Amino acid sequence: MVPPMPAMAQVAYKAVKTDPMGRQLAHFGHRLGATLIDDVVAFIIALPGIILLFATSTSRVVLLDNGNIGTQPSFKPVGLLGMAVFGVLAILYVPVMLTMKGYTFGNMALGTIVVDATSGAQLRPGQAWGRSAVSFAIYLLSSMLLGIGSLLDDLWCLWDPKQQTLHDKAAKTLVVKKLAQPFQ
Repeated sequence: MVPPMPAMAQVAYKAVKTDPMGRQLAHFGHRLGATLIDDVVAFIIALPGIILLFATSTSRVVLLDNGNIGTQPSFKPVGLLGMAVFGVLAILYVPVMLTMKGYTFGNMALGTIVVDATSGAQLRPGQAWGRSAVSFAIYLLSSMLLGIGSLLDDLWCLWDPKQQTLHDKAAKTLVVKKLAQPFQ
């Protein structure tokens, strides 16, 4: 006779949230890490414009209305143009990468991709550009409110059932853990 098996301890399992293709949704830490990396990449892209702007600027001494002496910077057109060009390139980094690959360098480093929330497929170009436009609009509006809007957008995924930010919701996207190969 076989002795009875000991009672099995009950194990609590946390349900893993997935996209329509069964990929696990990225958690806040992955999203935050990818965003920080992408911010550094965008800064590096904009850096030549920043350097050009300040390298071509001059300052002149002026007499202020209150009688004090101060300085007034003067930016040359080439510096302003350089800053504009490299600034636009930095802004375009995320939507271009999402349109072409489905991920940015930050996503790649953290093993995530951005997909359509309904189908799990790669983003359509309009989705990628719309997602970035909403994110940028939130950032611009937020700059007038001490960054509260951007902070709220980034933190939204902590309590959202699909772990989406506000710009994800607007574009109907999800950030998921990448399987073996991202979109080709």
